[in-house]
Amino acid sequence: NFRDITDKIEAEKRLKESNEKFQSLIQSIDGIFWEADAKTFEFNYVSPQVEEILGYTPDEWLNKDRFWQNNIHPDDRESAIQYCHHETKEGRNHEFEYRFQKADGSYIWVRDVVTVVSEGGKPKKLRGLILNISEEKILQQNLEEAYELSNIGTWELDLINHTLTWSKFVKELHEVAPDFEPDLESAINFYEEGYSREKVTEAVGKAVEDKIPFDLELTVITANGNRKWVRAVGEPKV
Repeated sequence: NFRDITDKIEAEKRLKESNEKFQSLIQSIDGIFWEADAKTFEFNYVSPQVEEILGYTPDEWLNKDRFWQNNIHPDDRESAIQYCHHETKEGRNHEFEYRFQKADGSYIWVRDVVTVVSEGGKPKKLRGLILNISEEKILQQNLEEAYELSNIGTWELDLINHTLTWSKFVKELHEVAPDFEPDLESAINFYEEGYSREKVTEAVGKAVEDKIPFDLELTVITANGNRKWVRAVGEPKV
C-alpha cells in the first residue's frame, strides 16, 4: 500500500507553525491571556505572564476552585462577577475594571477585556486579556484631585459598555448622593429644560456620531432644585 501523503504532511506542518506563532504572540503581550468555559467560568488556560504580573503560576490558577472569583477584591467581587455573567449571557464582548490580589497579598487594578465565543447561538467559551492598569489609576486619581482643587469635575461616557461615570466633584455639583449612578438620560435631564437641554443633547449627539468635540456654558437644575451655571466640555476618544 503506497500513497501520496504530501498534502497531509504539509497541512500538519502549517498547523504546527500556526500554533507556534500563536503561542509566541500570546507570550509577547504585556498582559495575561486566558480562556474559560462560558457557562461554569472554569479556566482552562492562563498564559505564563500571570507569574510576572501577579506572582502566581498558571498551575496555581488552574488547579484551585474559583481562583479568579476568590481573588477579586471583596469590594469589587460581586459587581465584577455579576457584570461578566450578564454580558456573557447576552453574548456581548465586554471589558471591566476591578482590583485583584497578587500572591504577596497586595492588590493591583486590572482591566479585563473579554471576548465571548458562541456556538449555535449560545456562549461557549470566554477568551480574555487581563491588563495591569494600576499606574493609570494612580494618574487618574492625581488628576481628579487636581481637578477638585480647581473646581473641575470629570465624566466619561463609555459607548461600548453603555455606562456613564461622574467624578466626586460632578456628583457634588449636581447635589446627588455619593453612590448615585448616572446614565445618559438622567445626566441630560439635569440640564434646564429648554435651551440648555436642547444644546447639550445636540452636542452629545454630534460627538457620538461625528466625533465633534463641544465646549458649552449652560444651566443645570440640581437634585435639590438649585439652578447653576456650568461649563460642559466633551471630547470624543476612539
